[in-house]
Amino acid sequence: MLRTIEKDEPDLIHLAENIQADATIGFRLLAYLNSAAFSFNQKIASIRQAIMLLGWTTVRGWLRVVLLSDVGQTRDAHELVLLSAQRGMFLELVSREHDFWGFDPESLHLLGLFSLLDALLLMPMQEIVSHLPLDRKMKSALVREPNNEYLPLLQLTQYLEEARWQDADTLCRQLNLNNDKVIAAFRMSIGWATQLESIPANPET
Repeated sequence: MLRTIEKDEPDLIHLAENIQADATIGFRLLAYLNSAAFSFNQKIASIRQAIMLLGWTTVRGWLRVVLLSDVGQTRDAHELVLLSAQRGMFLELVSREHDFWGFDPESLHLLGLFSLLDALLLMPMQEIVSHLPLDRKMKSALVREPNNEYLPLLQLTQYLEEARWQDADTLCRQLNLNNDKVIAAFRMSIGWATQLESIPANPET
């Protein structure tokens, strides 16, 4: 399913079939759509209709988080999944606000989302990336190889999460990022992750 949603032109019919084949994911999609985050009045007749109502961008972001929560192996998996989602949205927003970097916002979203996989899966990141459909540069960043151009952004994320505001401000200046826009993106990402708390847990866990 991850490979399906990360395609440039996803096959929505095939995706709907995959979701329909998994009762727990199908249930959570409909429960999410019925949550306070949305105000749809019409009844949902199919998974495909649910996908069309939510829109592809929302569905992809939601599915990424659901898939992460399903593979989490730790007692703190829920918190780690939400923090991962927050990181992904933060990096996406920063890249959109500073497009002179030339980074792809969707790629940076994945980078943040997957940056805690080693803690979630209790596995070395080096082993994890071998199973992910990512390019070499992304895998290099996830395993924290030196001189990777994405690493400063991951460091900035960590500074903000730890409330190290002075370090974050210094790094923003070094990276030629607007500190006000970075802080705004961080706050928006927290709000987005908080909204995702309405995703029901996997009934099997």
